[in-house]
Amino acid sequence: METREIGRLPGGPTLYQGLDSVAADHTLLISRIKPHTDFRATIESGPAKMAVIGLGKQRGALAMHEGGGENFQRYLAPAARIYEANTNLLGALCVVENAFDETAKMAVLAASEIGAEPEANLLVEAKAMLASLPFPEIDVLIVRELGKDISGTGMDTNVIGRLMIPRQPESFGNVDVAVIGVLDVTPASHGNATGIGLANLTTLRLAQKVDWPAMYTNGITSGIFGMFRNSLPMTLPSDRQLLEVAIRCCGRPPEQARIVLIQNTLQLGKIWVSPTLRSEVEAHPQLHLVDANPLQFDTAGNMVSPWLMAAPFPPRDA
Repeated sequence: METREIGRLPGGPTLYQGLDSVAADHTLLISRIKPHTDFRATIESGPAKMAVIGLGKQRGALAMHEGGGENFQRYLAPAARIYEANTNLLGALCVVENAFDETAKMAVLAASEIGAEPEANLLVEAKAMLASLPFPEIDVLIVRELGKDISGTGMDTNVIGRLMIPRQPESFGNVDVAVIGVLDVTPASHGNATGIGLANLTTLRLAQKVDWPAMYTNGITSGIFGMFRNSLPMTLPSDRQLLEVAIRCCGRPPEQARIVLIQNTLQLGKIWVSPTLRSEVEAHPQLHLVDANPLQFDTAGNMVSPWLMAAPFPPRDA
């Protein structure tokens, strides 16, 4: 985590580079190009951001996050020029993914193109391929798992349409979800349940897995972005009780509730919906019905159906 100062943005944060990359002959960033989960701009998640908070390590991330989304909107592009001029940054290999979390395109940017029009154009392509929930309104969204391997925010805010950042409007994404319940955290997260506060309800099973120092370190480093997202929501003993509370509190009579269940916000190729959404599924040009899985719970009240997904989803042509 040791760094050296490489410049300061006028009126903005100090920029840093880790001593490990300083010692190299050249530095090449490898970065996904994605819509950010905290703000909107012409440059969002990509090599410009990863220069500041990747090469800059924890110190650079903390300095940038102290100004919230405004810092990223104002300073990512000019920061890239300082990294180009004052470091051994050679360029970046950029990956653009499709809605199925597959590599759709790879592009190489020179250092001069990072934070400039070529990176901005790749972001436009990435946004056009972003996965989304196919309904404008959902009363209850049940997410089987969140995790740092799913999204930096545990659940992708672009998918759930919920931002939860103080002083920022909530309109984010293209879906209005009344109640979100999250059931578990991925093993790869090692208890870092960042994003749990984006949900209204969670399970005791998930709460008992939380590594609080890890999650709070993540939240504090992200500054104002972490003030709501690392809070523990209402916690229920079982999946069944979580679902019952979610339906009761969604603002619609239970028999009318529009319910959607997903594995996580990264895997949306297969989702489960209540019969109240059947007509919308049948009318949607990109959706088709596969099968019907009734909800089933074990004796402890935890779902055993439709969560028959211990293995990854099969290939789409299977």
